[in-house]
Amino acid sequence: NPFHIITFMQSLVKDSILSYSLSNHRWVWDIEAVISTPIDKTALDLLARKFARLPDNTMGALKVLSCLGPKVDDALMAYLYTSPESRSEFITCLDLAVGEYILQKNGDGTYNFVHDMLKQLAYSVMSEEEKGKKHFWIGMQFIAHASVDTNEFNAITFSTVDQINSANSFGVTEEALHIKFAELNLKAGKISLDVSDFQSALSYMKAGTSLLNGWQDGQYYDLSLQLHESAALVSYLNTD
Repeated sequence: NPFHIITFMQSLVKDSILSYSLSNHRWVWDIEAVISTPIDKTALDLLARKFARLPDNTMGALKVLSCLGPKVDDALMAYLYTSPESRSEFITCLDLAVGEYILQKNGDGTYNFVHDMLKQLAYSVMSEEEKGKKHFWIGMQFIAHASVDTNEFNAITFSTVDQINSANSFGVTEEALHIKFAELNLKAGKISLDVSDFQSALSYMKAGTSLLNGWQDGQYYDLSLQLHESAALVSYLNTD
């Protein structure tokens, strides 16, 4: 596995077992130390040891990143960390991870994991409760710092809804939140339907219906009806 080999070699450099000699103009190594260094059975074992050496705040930043899409740009970071101080601290953590060959920073200022395995590991080290907390916090940050019913909010509608749905209802305890998220799922579902993405549309409609469980009648009847009718339409169009 090339990725496994590269990661192992990087760990040797990190532990000063392998280094470049400026005087000799070549790489030098301690062969006894190399032989005594355990080679993990899988790349995940090796990466787990690498993660264990990271500072807590850097590991926390990687956990947040693992909950997001393929890349994180300045706009997303501005939604999540609204103060210059908190954003600067977050970027410092990301830059440290770049130095550890866990992340890469691109020319446009975006960050991403250098390998999907790293992203999966950063996500898997969290408990289900911690995942729920992270997704819920991210979704609420998007809602709080992007004005609803504006182009700005429309641009991150899917990101917002996906985060809330990934939280698996963690933190969604108030009636107002259930209704708000059901409405957002309806909005995301309609946008997906407009572009003939029937599978995503149905997923959003079902999530919205689930969030309305217990409030289908009374003042929320119209919302419930829209979700059910839209789900039925999408199922018909998708020959489900």
